[in-house]
Amino acid sequence: MSESIWYYKINAKKEGPVSEEELRLLYKRGRITLDTPVFTERYQAWKPLKNSSIMGKSTRITSTGNLLLFVPISAAKLIIMSIFTMGLYQPYWFYKNWQVIKKYEKSDISPYWRTSFYLFFCYDFFKRVKNYSGQVGVNADYNPEVMTILFAMMTIVGSLSTNLILIYFLSFLPLLPVLESINKLNKKYNYDVPVNNDFTIANIIAIIFGTAFMVLCFFVIKMIGSLKLL
Repeated sequence: MSESIWYYKINAKKEGPVSEEELRLLYKRGRITLDTPVFTERYQAWKPLKNSSIMGKSTRITSTGNLLLFVPISAAKLIIMSIFTMGLYQPYWFYKNWQVIKKYEKSDISPYWRTSFYLFFCYDFFKRVKNYSGQVGVNADYNPEVMTILFAMMTIVGSLSTNLILIYFLSFLPLLPVLESINKLNKKYNYDVPVNNDFTIANIIAIIFGTAFMVLCFFVIKMIGSLKLL
């Protein structure tokens, strides 16, 4: 028996044909959702993916045995680590979560390169989290486009001048709604995984060095200001 050929619609535009396995991958990667209209030759009309026969073949996040478990940290830890490492913790956070996505999707994405250019790939990450959440009925209450613009602008503008450094230190703010959705998603299917509020030895060392560097920068800036007045 030949494999079924499927079509799907995104923004009312017909896409395809794709195989059943390709349709599963589109769902797992967050490209389509449970409400995406799909069609195959056995159907008389389009129907939502959630009502299709394909949903009975191990496509749900919980049915594969390959659970989607993002890095479960608390908002407080993200804020503290972001501030006291001067934003360096944020790329690390992206990297660890891209590793999760790569493993879950069994894709060829590179967490290293996506972290190296995290300002370019943060939209894709925000969108995937929102799509994953929508697939299992978790409310991801944020707009990926808006969060991307805010995060990129705060990171870039805040690094242009010492007068704008506060904006840079607050660049974690657009990440908080995404983190909240991640923790909701983890909680829904991984009840035994607590949100991480602990600080490891590596975290503490990073905070100490980050604080020392910030103090040093403060005195250097003050010294330069004093020399200009002479």
